Amino acid sequence: MGFIPHQSGATPRGSQSSEGSSNSPYRARAGGFGAGFTPIKYTLNRNIQSTGLQDQVDGARVIELFSSVVKDVISESIASQVKGLYLKNRTLTVSVPSAVIGQEIKLHEAQIVQALNEKMSANVVERLRFLA
Repeated sequence: MGFIPHQSGATPRGSQSSEGSSNSPYRARAGGFGAGFTPIKYTLNRNIQSTGLQDQVDGARVIELFSSVVKDVISESIASQVKGLYLKNRTLTVSVPSAVIGQEIKLHEAQIVQALNEKMSANVVERLRFLA
């Protein structure tokens, strides 16, 4: 029961009708499921948005991107010492080992926030908050 890419105007092997067609670029082979399917990426995105989980997903992505952005904007040595903790009300809370490193990040806050929002393609972060 494998799947083959759907080509314009083509039907699944062994099929003479357009049964099971969908907006998806993929279709089931004859003898398989018999109906077209939607890739899970689209189904998950639709369900995440409809259930209101988009903020949590954005927060997780921002936390994941934070260290790489600090590495690009400031330095790798500082990036290895700081950690994004959580995103709440567009404020990213960051763990820093000392006030000195917190001040260094504070000096570059605007650049870090801008880089995070560019990578997210949305205005997700407005400011940083530090926990030493």
